[in-house]
Amino acid sequence: TWPENALALRVLRDSDIDGNEAVSARARYEEFSSLHIADRPDIHPNDVTPAVDYACLLDRMGESHRASAILRASLEAMRAVPRLGLLGYNVTDVRALTLLGNRRAALDALQEAYEDGWRVDWWLELERDPCLDDLRDEPEFQAVVDLIREDMRRQRAAVVEQSL
Repeated sequence: TWPENALALRVLRDSDIDGNEAVSARARYEEFSSLHIADRPDIHPNDVTPAVDYACLLDRMGESHRASAILRASLEAMRAVPRLGLLGYNVTDVRALTLLGNRRAALDALQEAYEDGWRVDWWLELERDPCLDDLRDEPEFQAVVDLIREDMRRQRAAVVEQSL
């Protein structure tokens, strides 16, 4: 099973990637999952986010075939959970579709997430996640980021105004 705080695992992964220590990150992921030994990955709907995080790492390490299998299984598992909420997948579909090279579907999914009200960890996902590196230069991606930044600015101003 994945650790309770898969976000911490992702942050460590990103640090390892930045420091050219992908092998360390891979060992850390494989300590918590049997995905590296399964011929056909079986992804539980609640585990799609760390599975996509692991697939992103594999992709970075040149193991795109293995990563693709995990990504496809993750997208299938996402059908069983909502986008939003405590157990929702948020923008994990955007991340998976980007890694699979399906930019159009990834941009459509990002727009859908924005329209659905997704904002959880938006800055971490959209500005830092290496899974989205291939999408960040797209004008449509930047337009959604700008919409979210403006919405967050409005929300912050409303909170400040109410506290006065």
